[in-house]
Parts: sequence; C-alpha cells; structure tokens
Amino acid sequence: MLKHHFTLLYRDLTKGKFLTALTILGLSLGMTCFILLTQFVLYEHSYDKFHEHEERIFRLKTTIYEGSHPKLSIAQSPYPLAHALKENIPEIVEIVRIRRTEDYIISNNQISFNAKGIQADSSFFDVFSYKLKSGSVSEALNNPNSIVISEDLSRKVFGSTDPIGSSITVSYRHFKEDYIVTGILENIPHNSHLEFEFVLSLNIQEVNYYWFNHI
Repeated sequence: MLKHHFTLLYRDLTKGKFLTALTILGLSLGMTCFILLTQFVLYEHSYDKFHEHEERIFRLKTTIYEGSHPKLSIAQSPYPLAHALKENIPEIVEIVRIRRTEDYIISNNQISFNAKGIQADSSFFDVFSYKLKSGSVSEALNNPNSIVISEDLSRKVFGSTDPIGSSITVSYRHFKEDYIVTGILENIPHNSHLEFEFVLSLNIQEVNYYWFNHI
C-alpha cells in the first residue's frame, strides 16, 4: 500500500518537473529562512544568560526630565549613588560600579596598542560570572592598581609567559598608571553585552573626576 502511494507521488512529480522544482526550491528557501531566523532569535535571547544570577541582575538608568516630561534616559548614574542604595535598600545583595571606555592604551617595555577595557569595583566578579583561568575571583580587584586581563590580551603582551604579578602600563587621556596583573580571564563570550579585554580596579581619582558611571 505504501509502495503504491510512493509510485503515485513519483508520477505526479515527474509530470510537471518545472513546477515540482519550483515548489521544492520554495520549500527549501522557506525552511532555511525559518531555521536562520530561529537561530538569530535564540542567540539574541541568550545574551548574558551565562551569568549565574542573571535573573537578579539589574541595570540602573538615569532619566533626565525637562519640567514634567522625560527628556533623556541613559544607563549612567552618579558614583555616590551606589553606596546610598546599598545602605538604604536591604534587598540589594551586591552592587558594582562600572566605567567603560574604548580609548585605553596598553603598553609594557616592548609594545603598545589600543585595547577595550573597563574599570570596576571589587564586587565585579561577585555580580557577574566571568571566569578566571588564573587568579582569585574574590581578590582580583581588591587592591588599587590591579588589572585582570583576557587570555588573548595576555598572549599579545606577555606571549607564553605567566603574567600574574607582572606590571603593565595603562594610559587614558589625562592619566597614566602602572597596574599589577592579578588574574587571567577566560575570553568573554560573544553573547555578553559587556565587551572588554581587561578590568581595572576602580580608580578613585577617576571616580572624583567623572561624576557619572554605569551601575
């Protein structure tokens, strides 16, 4: 019975070869577009899902009003606000201030190049689940002038040498500081909205200079 049905189907398909080819092509294109669109949507919804407590992480925004009407909404806030929120809202378990820029210059005695980095409080690795290949998550940013670098950045600057404890110079606009490497980050996943090659311990002078930051 099944063989009979296949025989009839084959005869119908071979009668109109052009129409059959057009139908199969349309079906193939439709299925391909559906699969690609599904993959894209799933990827977009996967952003930051690798963080252990992603459902409990919130980003603070500042809305600037003109009279009673909102004029501008930005993902920035005054640095002192973090301490005030932590002190007055007991439901907040941890808070981290982040300052992001792409204009850093990384250098040692031999090379110098631009790199994308952020400055962050020592609580950065308590809030976000970025993994370290070397170094301690709980202590990596505890001390001033500490820097945690990615695997790729480590290879660019230090080659195959273990960089933990080594010094690296970071320049940005008006300041230039030497930092001690305290950790090696596993390369950041592509589905992370934070993109960086290194994390600096938050610079107090920068906090005073720049009123706004990303919390």
